[in-house]
Amino acid sequence: MGILSGIISYAFGLALNLLDAAVNGFLGALGFDLDAFEHYFPAAADFYDVIIGFSIGLLLMMLIFQLFRNFGIVLDMEAEDPLKMLGKTALFFGMILSSRSIINLILQLMADPYAIFLNTASDPYEFELITLVTAMFDSVFASPFFSIVAMIMMLVLGWQFLKLTVECVERYIVFYFVLYCAPVVFSTGAFKSTAQIFKSWCRMVGSQALLLLINIWSIKLFLSFMPVFESGADDMIFNFILGYAFLKFAQKADTLLRILGLNTASTGDMMGSLTGSIAGVAMAIRSI
Repeated sequence: MGILSGIISYAFGLALNLLDAAVNGFLGALGFDLDAFEHYFPAAADFYDVIIGFSIGLLLMMLIFQLFRNFGIVLDMEAEDPLKMLGKTALFFGMILSSRSIINLILQLMADPYAIFLNTASDPYEFELITLVTAMFDSVFASPFFSIVAMIMMLVLGWQFLKLTVECVERYIVFYFVLYCAPVVFSTGAFKSTAQIFKSWCRMVGSQALLLLINIWSIKLFLSFMPVFESGADDMIFNFILGYAFLKFAQKADTLLRILGLNTASTGDMMGSLTGSIAGVAMAIRSI
């Protein structure tokens, strides 16, 4: 094996080990728990009290408006029963006050599926420094050209995997943002004219939780695919196409869920924006 193949083999094996450790550490830190989220964003706990106060004020304002519709000079033919409206207002008022407990209950329901996805199949991807490049230089592809091609393929897959991981983080933040909006949404559930907002929020919570689990599942699946890729020198092209197609599909899982009728928030190309920002800063520094 030549010097070039040895360097590429060692670098790729080291990168895989570091990537495996980093992703498992990230998935271990990513939990369905408000305390875990507030560990990274401490101000969220302080603002939560403000959100609850705003939600209570919004609920009372909407109650006064609805009562005015019922007993005002111009009666609305679609006005709600005042007793039912007061009962629902009391119910959602209690939900606003105990919204944190309700959110924690939702997160506890997601904790077990999350642990199953995280801990299942944790053994198959123990990477060593014997990589696809090493196998290639011991086979008919013993050529610097093919070693460079293999390195390019690995970099492309690594970049797409990084985009999937960043997409998972973005969807994780969206999921918790939706949960922290719960008190405001609860204030809309007491009245017939705004109840659709509450129903849409419930669908979005379920959809975002499912999407996050699909992301974690996709990351674990791709990590288990890497040993197959590194050992398949004879099927290098096919394995590359298979891995690339899987990563592109995983990044668009939200589109699939929307086709199925679930409510998921659209996330942008964060990696594209990040690289564009870095390029802009680099150009500014160069100009200075």
